[in-house]
Amino acid sequence: MAIFSIIAFMRRLPRLAALAMLAVALAAPAHADDARPPLRLLAAGSLKTAFTALIAHWNSHHPGQPVAMENGPAGWLRQRIEQGERYDVYASAALSHAEALYAQGLSGPAVLFAHNALCALVKADGPVRAENIVAALLDPATRMATSTPKADPGGDYAWEYFRRLDAEHPGAYAVLSQRAQQRYGAPPQANQPPPPSASELIRRDEVDMALGYCSGARANRDPAVRSVTLPPPAPLADYGLALAPGAPAAASELALFILSPAGQRILAEHGFIAIGLPCQ
Repeated sequence: MAIFSIIAFMRRLPRLAALAMLAVALAAPAHADDARPPLRLLAAGSLKTAFTALIAHWNSHHPGQPVAMENGPAGWLRQRIEQGERYDVYASAALSHAEALYAQGLSGPAVLFAHNALCALVKADGPVRAENIVAALLDPATRMATSTPKADPGGDYAWEYFRRLDAEHPGAYAVLSQRAQQRYGAPPQANQPPPPSASELIRRDEVDMALGYCSGARANRDPAVRSVTLPPPAPLADYGLALAPGAPAAASELALFILSPAGQRILAEHGFIAIGLPCQ
């Protein structure tokens, strides 16, 4: 009996060895080549700093799922998606852009995830304050810079503000839309340096006022400029989120984190108006 047992055990050796090798392989740490492909996130340029912090926090709980974020004017990113570019998550500074992708069947339903107020950067030692900023804006001598409408929602929001001012100051829209210098927020050009920032334009004395998002103004550390929140009837920016059809489950998990209180707190810390925090 002992001989037959030894023979049976020897016949099982190849199978046992294979099982042992499989167990070792499963227990071994995954190599870089075994990692999941990065989630492709296309996000508005105004979200870059906040989303970098948000993704770092999310990755601390999902270390095996990298995220590749590309930032740029949200309207331009939307056009790239419409032209067939692959993505997993789209985060726009305009909810309407995400809704347009959904209407075309290029994304799942659009979701509002944050607001952003509009601010003006002005010279730190200048006379512009909250109480006189509209008068300064309407002053023909004021040199004003804005983002680029259509390519970047920041420009669209500025133009909407001009339209609203027209109700109280007839003719304001025609004058302001004509005088505004579209100095940033355009699609990047190959082999061309990026345009100067709003604060650089003011520091160089090329403009007196630059309109943009308050989140960016809050992050500005240039002592030569300061920010002034645009008063009513200035619109609030509506930020929209959408997932690509067939996006991996990790994309949904990232989107849920953006909408969660933890994600919303990170957005609030970076100057956004969070919509998903508990009532105090």
